[in-house]
Amino acid sequence: MNQELTTGNRLGMQTVPRTFGEQMHFAEVISQAKGMLPRAYEGNPANVLVAVQYGASLGIEPMAALQNIDVIQGKPTLSAKAVAALVRAGGHKLWIAEDEARKSVTCTIVRGDDKEHPFTATRDMAWAQQMGLTSKDNYKKQPMTMLMWRAITACANKACPELFLGLGGAYTADELHDMDTPVEATVVEDDADAWPASKVHLVNRVDGLISMLGITKPQNRLRVYELLHEGPVEDPLADIDESELAMWVQGGDEFLENRIKTLVQQAKERKHAHEEAQQEAETQKEEK
Repeated sequence: MNQELTTGNRLGMQTVPRTFGEQMHFAEVISQAKGMLPRAYEGNPANVLVAVQYGASLGIEPMAALQNIDVIQGKPTLSAKAVAALVRAGGHKLWIAEDEARKSVTCTIVRGDDKEHPFTATRDMAWAQQMGLTSKDNYKKQPMTMLMWRAITACANKACPELFLGLGGAYTADELHDMDTPVEATVVEDDADAWPASKVHLVNRVDGLISMLGITKPQNRLRVYELLHEGPVEDPLADIDESELAMWVQGGDEFLENRIKTLVQQAKERKHAHEEAQQEAETQKEEK
């Protein structure tokens, strides 16, 4: 684990530590800075380490990473502002068109390596209402700002998926906080007719795409849902909110297909690395 965090990045006059042991010490010291860091990092060196390492993989210096990367449920998530900055830093063009009268914002991204095929995404109050966001204070007080960030991240998900490969899911911290509204528990019958038709339609759409990828065994199907949901899933209809399902499919079948393939490949690589580490540990134990 003597992996180098960054090349030449400096925090003040102190070179960023390079060995894993030095990184842990660095994270422990930084996490003690009360009042200067987001709460997720105060007293939590593990979160600091995850954010700094993820930031390093994207070329973000440590303190900028701690201000623009949240760790939610143990997973790093970018802020919408960081997404916009990274898109432009990657040599891509990003434009915003705002329509105050219609309360609508459109983001357009033209990749530096594919200038003939621009990507666009529009977010308006009709979309916000559909997603159940119009009752939130931010959408009441600054709707154009909130719609701008949502349009940027939606467009970046389609145009620059490489920004989200290190994440557990293709959502920014801002989008995850949009889903913070508590949901009142209700008792329903455990069958498809008990759920809204729109939710059943979304699950059927995801199921169909999973089947098209050749994943047919029930346990493997649920594993795909768990990778997308970033948590345990026994029944997609019961365990996953309709708003989350809608976000999965909003980029289109091709985007969701690529997302599933990426998550499955990452899971296989993690399993392979774990098995190799176990085998190496057993070998070292036998040699002793």
